[in-house]
Amino acid sequence: MRATLSRQRVKKTLDDLVAIGLATRDTDRSVYWLNDSHVLTAPLLEALDARPNAFTRIKALASETVGPYTTVAVYGSGDEEGLGVLIITGAGDEGSSTELAEILARVLPRMLSGTSRVEVIQPTELADRIKQRNPTALNNWWRSVTVFGPNLADTMITIYRSTIPPAPQTTDTHRTGE
Repeated sequence: MRATLSRQRVKKTLDDLVAIGLATRDTDRSVYWLNDSHVLTAPLLEALDARPNAFTRIKALASETVGPYTTVAVYGSGDEEGLGVLIITGAGDEGSSTELAEILARVLPRMLSGTSRVEVIQPTELADRIKQRNPTALNNWWRSVTVFGPNLADTMITIYRSTIPPAPQTTDTHRTGE
């Protein structure tokens, strides 16, 4: 649901924020600023920033559901495109990884008031996607933030390095100084 605000309603809201000290106003130009020194500014901004709160909640859910060798990484901005969660299943965690994905699929849309994606893959599938230069793997997962388990970026680097052919060995046939 999208709310529409009239110009008059926005001005009244801003004036109310000025009245309680959360904002200041330049009356000559009708410009408003957030009052950074107000005691409520920091907690309000923190409450409005869904991303860190989502990370904390996802980490807590992961620690309650999966083992320490399962990677849980978050990618995307959380606004228009939505937040994505990638779960790389650790050894013996297949069932609990699926359970975590189901929980996150229920919880994230309500928590973020938007769309979210949750994907569970095996380490071999991650390796295949990196080797195939899958755009999602290279563009989204590479920039993700690991919130639980082994670091996804480190894992991806290790996999990528294994795809690089070794440099040809050269022999030094010219010896000097002997």
